[in-house]
Amino acid sequence: MYCRSMVLLGLAFLLGACSTAPPKYMPQAVQTALGPVDAIVVATQDTPNVTITRTNPSGIGGFAGIIVGGVADTVRSVNAHAEAKPIAASLQGFDFRTELLAAITPRIENLPRVRITVRPVDTVGTVAAAKALYDDSTASAVLFIVVRYSLVSGDLVLSAVARLFPKAPDLLRFRPAPDSNPVATGNAIYTNIFKVEKPLVTPANIRPKLIEAMNDLAAQLAVDLNTTR
Repeated sequence: MYCRSMVLLGLAFLLGACSTAPPKYMPQAVQTALGPVDAIVVATQDTPNVTITRTNPSGIGGFAGIIVGGVADTVRSVNAHAEAKPIAASLQGFDFRTELLAAITPRIENLPRVRITVRPVDTVGTVAAAKALYDDSTASAVLFIVVRYSLVSGDLVLSAVARLFPKAPDLLRFRPAPDSNPVATGNAIYTNIFKVEKPLVTPANIRPKLIEAMNDLAAQLAVDLNTTR
């Protein structure tokens, strides 16, 4: 379910196999060689995606289970979208990108081991736009952080994929699978996936829970960027 939504952003180059590939942690040698890093936070959603957790009612197997489960999931999906409408309505006027930057920026710009500057940019929706940002950067590497949020069976799920693409000559040797496109996944010298879940969201609590989730995600990201393995 996440794969399909993220590809629609036109940024599949940042996700590889839709976030199924194992993380590529930051080696000590990479962290030592890093100079200043530009970070680009990509957040294109105005409202949350709505999905459900697929089930097979009563443990029915085979073709019958597929049919029964499919019917049940269709009903649940319709109900989930109906239940999400008032939650989405309560987010009217909520600036997701601004709040996300407010959570992430102070966390990752003050790390002891990595010098990161978050660059506020307009929405990045294409590979060409991302490559242009990479080309324009004078930093040693560019960190793209793609963030999305969903309502999954009534729970809030905030997820992110972070990839670090080298620019400095000393860093190019760390690329796992060099590609002519500088923002292709094979060029990423660091990759990780982050997820925060907040259960039982309602129209009354969606805003504070979303902000809480953003801060939790930012904390995960900061710890990981400052750690070597």
